[in-house]
Amino acid sequence: MKEAIRNSKEPRDGMRSSFASGIDMLHDADTALAQLAAAQRALLLSQRETLAAYTTIHKLQETNSRLSAEIAALQRKEAQALALAYFDELTGLPNRRLLQDRLRQAIAQCARQQKQLALLFVDLDGFKAVNDTLGHAAGDTLLKRVADRIAASIREADTACRYGGDEFVIMIPSLAHSSVATAIAEKVQQCVAEPYVIDDFRIRIAASIGTALYPDHGQACEDLLKHADATLYRVKSASSKASITAL
Repeated sequence: MKEAIRNSKEPRDGMRSSFASGIDMLHDADTALAQLAAAQRALLLSQRETLAAYTTIHKLQETNSRLSAEIAALQRKEAQALALAYFDELTGLPNRRLLQDRLRQAIAQCARQQKQLALLFVDLDGFKAVNDTLGHAAGDTLLKRVADRIAASIREADTACRYGGDEFVIMIPSLAHSSVATAIAEKVQQCVAEPYVIDDFRIRIAASIGTALYPDHGQACEDLLKHADATLYRVKSASSKASITAL
């Protein structure tokens, strides 16, 4: 009898054990599902944060591009303003303001080194006839060609300036001897005198040059410019005219 009772209990114990195992499995499944749901929420949140980060990065890139473009535009405007302030618009040569700045610096350097400095004041003889005969456009073209030739005739350390109208000034700093200035002046006259072809016309024009030396003729910018200008008009030939010939 006892054996029968014991045998009848064993199936019930087995059922209880199976039922408990099922409960545990359900609990584990619920836990796994909860963990999966939490992982999905975390993934979704991460995706949203990533998307927001990408959106922020894109906006920052757009802002950076816009600011870079604005900075580049400001730099171009600054360069244009600098060019207008210190360079001649027609010829591209330094203008009077830049010449005076460089001249002051060169005078100070020559004073320290006890060297000479030369100014060549260049005036085109008969230039008005070119404007009157061929028009101002041809006259402007001639000035640009003359400026190019003068710039090609001087040393790298020298400064060629369009002083105004058909007048140019060349500064030759740190001269070992005044003969260097004389040689450059002769070279400028020779290159300017070569014929020009503009609008089917051959033009010949000469250049008169007045010279001033530092410190012999002054120790300030204004004194040297005045002396070179005065010398120019003493040597300028009133009879020299431009030659204009149709091709």
